[in-house]
This record gives sequence, structure tokens and C-alpha cells, in this order.
Amino acid sequence: KALMAPYLGQACAGSPHHCSESFDGTTESCKACPKISTDDDTGPYGPGHVPPHISHAALAKAYNEGEGGNVADWFDYELNACRVLPHELLKLIRLYYPRDEVTKKAAYPPPFSVTGGNYPLEFVNVFGESCDKETAKHGELICFENHSPNVEYPSYLEVGHGSPHYCTKEGKAADVNNDWCPYIFFGPNRGKYRHPHIAFSAVETYIAHEIMPEKCGVTWDDTNYPSKVDTTVAFPKMADVEEKVNGDKNSPQQPAVDDEKWTWPGPKGTKKKPVLGNFAINLYIDPEKVVEKPDDTQVSGTAMIGLALFRVITAIAIMETLA
Repeated sequence: KALMAPYLGQACAGSPHHCSESFDGTTESCKACPKISTDDDTGPYGPGHVPPHISHAALAKAYNEGEGGNVADWFDYELNACRVLPHELLKLIRLYYPRDEVTKKAAYPPPFSVTGGNYPLEFVNVFGESCDKETAKHGELICFENHSPNVEYPSYLEVGHGSPHYCTKEGKAADVNNDWCPYIFFGPNRGKYRHPHIAFSAVETYIAHEIMPEKCGVTWDDTNYPSKVDTTVAFPKMADVEEKVNGDKNSPQQPAVDDEKWTWPGPKGTKKKPVLGNFAINLYIDPEKVVEKPDDTQVSGTAMIGLALFRVITAIAIMETLA
């Protein structure tokens, strides 16, 4: 359950960071905006934001270890086709990542940690000192020196700033959102990053076919893909990078930094659009901008008058149709 922010033209729309309508995405980095967090799994937002690598780790581990009950019970084709039932997936997640009895929060280690799934296709930008700090927090990790030993960073990149993205030194000095920067593009792992939600879908597809071979294929069902309204997000102004990597390979674009600041949105605008899906909007609404409601009597009276007028108009329309 990712609980993405709606596409209402605000910064970080379509991401798990929920910025309000008053947040100035042109001057502040939207990575500071909160994610949906809950104290239990029973409310309208269920478990809150659960990173996709956690779902992948829980599903794969339960399957391989024979935990979580009968695998066939994870599916119900009539209800959810070839997808794991949401409540069954949550059971698996809580099996390995339970809520703390005191804080009521669940800890989700990063994907490049053993406890977070030991995901091999993250190729994280954690190196040296930052690797030591993350190891102290999460235990054994796959840091840069592990997945890309003896590989040198291009001279313009900020080394070890965290995440699987690789940003420029001036970009990080300007506090750019990591998500605007490219995944690993140098060394032997150039272009090999794969998002954990793809890995989750692959494992889910494999298990579904094993359980229901007549109904679920060996490849992901792309019947409804791509969606009618695309889910691309708004990027800042980008700039070319002249330095080559891996000999003669081009470096991908990076966020443009002018006068020590990035420019958002870029030339394609904020990408406000009617994307289909379930989105959380409570954090988008700025309480300071909510218009005070009339008292209950006024609301009830207005509603009753509106309902009466609707019924009269409807009755007249029906009579004219029958005439």
C-alpha cells in the first residue's frame, strides 16, 4: 500500500510525500513533506505507507520459508484475480515487520539491508562513512563498495548521499530532491536498477501461476496498461552533463542548478491531471484555508431545500417524458 499523493499540481504529486496546497515547491524540497503514517492497521488508511521492497521481502520470505499459512489462501481469483489479497499480504508484512507495542509504529529497514530484504538491484549510493552509519542502524548492508567494488564515481557526483539516486555536488548543495536524479549509470551496473515494486509483481506472478496455472499466466497481465491517464510526475528543469562515463557513454541529465537553486516545475508544468486510483487527500488540504462551515441548522435546512427542489425537477422531467 503506497498511498501516493494525488495529482493536484502540488510538489511531489504521485509520490509518497504528501505536500499541502500551501507548500511552495518552487523554493522548498518536497522530500520534507510527510508520508502517511498510522498507529494501527484498521483505519481508513490501513497500515499507512508501506515501501514496496517490504511487500516484496515479506512475500518472498514467507513463500520460501513456508510461513503465512496455505499459499493458496493468499489468492481468490473471483475477488482479486491473480493478485495477492490485500489482507493476506498485510498478514505476511506484519509477520516479519510487526508494530512496536509501545510506539505503535512499524520499522521498515532499507532494501539494501539484510533485514529489509537484501534486494540486489537497488545499487544504492551509500559509500564509506555513510555506509558505516547505515550499518550501525540496520546491520549488514549492500553498500556501493559491495555492489560496485573498485568503481570510481564520476567527478561531478556527490558521493554516498543515500538512496539509489546519484545527484551532482551542486545539486545536493542546493537540496534537490533525490528522486529527480538518475539511478546508477556508471560502472558494470549501469542501467541495471529495477524498482522493488517490479520485483514484487514478478514474485506475485510466479506464485499465482503456480497456484492457478489455468487462470494466471507466467507473465504480468498488462491488459490495462498503460493507464488512460499517465502517472508520470513533474520534474524540475533538467540540464545535460558533458562528462562521459564508462568510456564513451553519455551521462544522463541532472536537475539544472542556477544561482545555487533548482527550478520546479520544469517546462512540462506541474502535471495536474485526473489520474485514476485511490489517493489520500487529507494532508493536501491546508487547515488554514478551510472555509468555516455554517452551523448544523443552516446546513440541514439548505440540504432539505436542495433535496426538495431536486425532487420537483425530477418529477417534472419524468412527466414531460411520459407525455
